[in-house]
Amino acid sequence: MSCRVIFVTGPPGIGKTTLVMKAAEHVKSRGYGVGGIVTEELREGGVRVGFRMVDLYTGATGILSHIHLREGPKLGRYVINIKDLESIGVKALMDGLKRREVKLLILDEIGPMELHSRKFISAAMQAATCGKPFLGTVQLKLSSRVGEILGLNENPEVVELTRENRMMQTKLISDRLLKTIEEKS
Repeated sequence: MSCRVIFVTGPPGIGKTTLVMKAAEHVKSRGYGVGGIVTEELREGGVRVGFRMVDLYTGATGILSHIHLREGPKLGRYVINIKDLESIGVKALMDGLKRREVKLLILDEIGPMELHSRKFISAAMQAATCGKPFLGTVQLKLSSRVGEILGLNENPEVVELTRENRMMQTKLISDRLLKTIEEKS
């Protein structure tokens, strides 16, 4: 079964980012371009202090949030860096839409931090509706509303990861996305 839009959800640390990275590697290994962003934890002395975004196509990085930032909306102990969210995150998604060689768009993740930027949500909506295969992650608390958050006409497929299914889902989702890309090429 092929697919076009899939969101992965689950509790923190379950492997959502790992899944999207493995799916990206699977698609790239077949010679197809991958665009979009992934989010990685920033740690100091074993303690999480923030999150970094990485543009999957260019490798550009930016700070999504950090405990030591001074300006921006605060969420828990983190200050959100709207400037990087828009200059790296939005740009990565929009560039992925435009680049013909990009056959898969990835957005890791839609969560409370990202909801602070209308530009980011607009770019996410465009990415999810552009017709290219799309793989996103969404925070568990927001997963039932992801279609509404992005203004989609229909609810996207949402796969919940568990310790028991995460290895199987990584393979299934990667294979389904690749099949969709190959059908379109």
